[in-house]
Amino acid sequence: MTPDPIWRIRRPPNPEAVSKLDGYAPLFQAMLLSRGIRTRLEAEHFLRSDQPEFHDPFMLNGIEKAVERISEAIESKEKVCIFADYDADGISGASLLANFLKHNDFAAEVYFPDRFQEGYGLNALAIQRLHGQGVKLLITIDCGIRGIAEVEQAQALGMDVIVTDHHLPGSDLPESFSTINPKVPGDPYPFKELAGVGLAYKLANALSLRMKTSREIETYLDYVALGTVADMAPLIGENRHLVQQGLLRLNDTHCAGLEALINVSGTRAGEITASTIGFGLGPRINASGRLASANLAYELLTEENLESAQRQAETLDRLNNDRQRITAEVVARIEENPPSPSDKLVLSFDPEYHQGIVGLAASRVSDRYFRPAIIGKVDETETRASARSIPGFHITQALEQVSDLLLRFGGHAAAAGFTLANKDRERFVDRILEIADRSITDDQLRPVIDIDACIGFDAINPEIMNFLDALEPFGSDNSQPVFCASNVKVLAKRRVGKEGPHLKLMLEGAGRPLEAIAFRKGDLADSLPERVDVAFHVERNNYLGFETLQLRVVDIRTCDSLENANLTEWVNVD
Repeated sequence: MTPDPIWRIRRPPNPEAVSKLDGYAPLFQAMLLSRGIRTRLEAEHFLRSDQPEFHDPFMLNGIEKAVERISEAIESKEKVCIFADYDADGISGASLLANFLKHNDFAAEVYFPDRFQEGYGLNALAIQRLHGQGVKLLITIDCGIRGIAEVEQAQALGMDVIVTDHHLPGSDLPESFSTINPKVPGDPYPFKELAGVGLAYKLANALSLRMKTSREIETYLDYVALGTVADMAPLIGENRHLVQQGLLRLNDTHCAGLEALINVSGTRAGEITASTIGFGLGPRINASGRLASANLAYELLTEENLESAQRQAETLDRLNNDRQRITAEVVARIEENPPSPSDKLVLSFDPEYHQGIVGLAASRVSDRYFRPAIIGKVDETETRASARSIPGFHITQALEQVSDLLLRFGGHAAAAGFTLANKDRERFVDRILEIADRSITDDQLRPVIDIDACIGFDAINPEIMNFLDALEPFGSDNSQPVFCASNVKVLAKRRVGKEGPHLKLMLEGAGRPLEAIAFRKGDLADSLPERVDVAFHVERNNYLGFETLQLRVVDIRTCDSLENANLTEWVNVD
C-alpha cells in the first residue's frame, strides 16, 4: 500500500513577498507564490489569457528546411506519408497536419505502426513497405528522434525523412533531411516542452506563413489542446497558452469527430477543461491504439459527417470500457504479490499481460505503491515494457545506463517504453534494480502533498472559484491548488458508486457545511472519526442547472495531524 503522505503546507508569505503582489488577496498571493509568480507584472502576464504569446515557428532548427521540402513535394505532387505514434499525442498531431494539408488541396498518407506487431516508432518493415508504395517524403510525428537505423534505411532507399519529435534525443541524432526537436542541444527555440502535436502545429504554422493560406492556423488548436493534455506535457509557458486557446476552440468545435467524442464522454461543449481531456477525451483516443488500431481514432478526428463520427466515437467508448477492465485485471494480479517495503522498484513481466495496457498498469501500480514500476508483456523472443516513475528518479536516464541490453527505448523523466530480448531480461532486472537501490532514497518513497494554504471553510466562496478559473488550465507543472482545513466535523458519510469505491461526505468547518467527494476512499466509511483534518480541491458542482461549490478530497486523516512532525511539514514561501 502507499505509505501515508506528508502534507507540505506553505506558511503565509512574508511581508516582502506580500508587498510585491500588492492588490491581490492574501489567499490569492499564496497561490501565485506557490507557482513561482512573485510580482504583480508576472501575475498579470500569467493570468491574462486574452493576449497569448506564441513563439515564431521559424526559431526551431530544421523547420525552414522542412517547409521548403514539403512545399516542393506539394508542388511536384510527390507521395508524402505522415508516420505518427499511436497515442493521443501522435494521433492528434497526425490529424492536425493531415487536415492542414487537405485544406490546402494536398492529400498525405498517414501511417500508424501496429503496437502489437511493430511496436513504437519507426521500424524497418514499415519503411520498406512505404518505399514500395512510392513514398518520397516521410514526416514523423511524436517519434523518430532515436530511430537512427530506420532513418538511415529510409534515406538510403531514396526517401527524405523529416523528424518531428519532442522526446529526449540520445547521444547520436538521426541523419534525416531535417530534424525538428527543441530538446536537441543547441536548438534556439525558447520553449522546450512542446508536445508532439505542438510541434506538428508549429510545422503547419510555418507552412501557412510560407504558403500564405487563407484558413486561420488557430483553427487547429483544438487538436493541440487534446494531444498536449493527454500526453501530460507541462502546462506552463507556451503550452499553457496553446491549451487555453485550444480549449476555447474545443468548447465551440466545428469538428464532427471531436463533437461526437465529447458526446460519448458524458460531457458537453462549454464545460470542457483540461481535466475533461485528461480523464474523458484522451483515454478514449488512446484506447484505439492500445486495444485495436490508432486508425480508428484518426478516422474519428478527421471525420466530417456527424452521424458517422457518432458511430466511430461509440466504438472508442466500448474500447475504453474494455481498457479499464483489462487494466484492473493486470493490477489485481500484481497486487497478489505486492512489493516489500524494502523494494525500491516494482517489476512484473508476464506473457499473459495485454501489450496495450502495460503503460496504464505501470502508472496505476506506481501510484499505488509510490515506487517506479516496470510492467512488460513477454512474447516468444522479446519483452516489450512500459515504465512509470516518481519525482526524483528519471526513468529514461536510468534506461540509458542499461541501453546496451535494450533493442530500443525512449521516453521522459516520468515515463518510458522499451524492448529487450528475453535472453537479456535477467541481466536487465539485476542492473535496473541495482540502479534503483543506488539512486532512490527512503525519503523519496514517501509521497508528498503540496498544499497552497491552510484555510477555513468561510474562505470558500465564488471569488476563490473565479481566481481558480484564471489559473487554469491545470495539469503537469501547473497543478490544481490544494488547500487544507483542520478540526472539520463529519456530519454525514456514505459510500457511492458501483460497489461503493467512493465516499460522499458532508463536512462542517467554521460553522459552514460543504459537500465533499473522496474518490477511491470508500473503505473509510466505517472508520472515519467525527472530526478530521482534510486536504482538498475546490470545485464547481453543476446539478439540474444549479451550481454549488464542493470539495474534492485529496487526503483525509485524524484531527490534530497538522502538529505531527511525522505527517506534516510546514515550509516558508521563497
